[in-house]
Amino acid sequence: MVLIKQDTILSPAKINLFLKVIKKQSNGLHQIYSLVSHVNLFDKIYISESSKDQIKFIGKFSKNISLKKNSIFKVMHYLRFYYPFLRKKKFNIKVEKNIPSGAGLGGGTSNAVSLLKFILKKYELQLNKHKMKSILKKIGSDSYIFLNDYQKIIYGTGDKYKKFKSNLKLNLFLIFPNKSNLTQLIYKSHQRINVKYNLTLIIKSLHKNKFKFFEKNQNDLLFSAIKNNSRLKKLFELLKAKSHLKLLQLTGSGSCCFVVLRNKKNLLNCQKIVKKHCKSYWTAVVKTTT
Repeated sequence: MVLIKQDTILSPAKINLFLKVIKKQSNGLHQIYSLVSHVNLFDKIYISESSKDQIKFIGKFSKNISLKKNSIFKVMHYLRFYYPFLRKKKFNIKVEKNIPSGAGLGGGTSNAVSLLKFILKKYELQLNKHKMKSILKKIGSDSYIFLNDYQKIIYGTGDKYKKFKSNLKLNLFLIFPNKSNLTQLIYKSHQRINVKYNLTLIIKSLHKNKFKFFEKNQNDLLFSAIKNNSRLKKLFELLKAKSHLKLLQLTGSGSCCFVVLRNKKNLLNCQKIVKKHCKSYWTAVVKTTT
């Protein structure tokens, strides 16, 4: 009996700690400012060489994921295009989905980039800048978020970034109402555009007092998301009544929200409130990891 070595890859979720919509371009895309961090919530990818290719998704959030049209299948296709020797190798890949799908947490993109980095390292492969850019673009416009671990300021249409020099360590309470948002609809419904934001002042304010910053700076798409998602509206009204509203944030275009509180005790208290009144909502207490 031949024992086949199986490797485990941790694929992290991401959080948009803030998001400001600057303006809408003539092509319909929006220019933004956003600060992105990884959190200690992970999908797990189990991979081993095999006699045939097999991709399987397991876990609570594995439903409705196509076995042919998914980010894992896509990245393996592009790797085999650039490295023909990989076409002769077959892989058994199993993805344990712990990150809610369609929540704005980047789970699918993270899976693809995490697998890409693993394959390149394991087989000592080098991708030039042009090829790497090509693969990342095909995975998704925000795929570079998962290339490395540091927190990033995103700007432009979300396709440009620079390293955020400080390391924000935050306890976050995540709330997913089990109803996804359509990104296109959320941006289309957002009316407050062509706003003059000063990125330098935003970052300075964040450094000065991070908790006060989150009280005054909600995701610009939050109210558009609430308008278009009845389950988010219910959460909004609940936290408003319980005085946690000022710290309610949205990651990306949602529909996952999060609350930033000063200590874990307060976060756990907030979790009890949501669990009591919104029993079907998924929740988790996490920390920023970058």
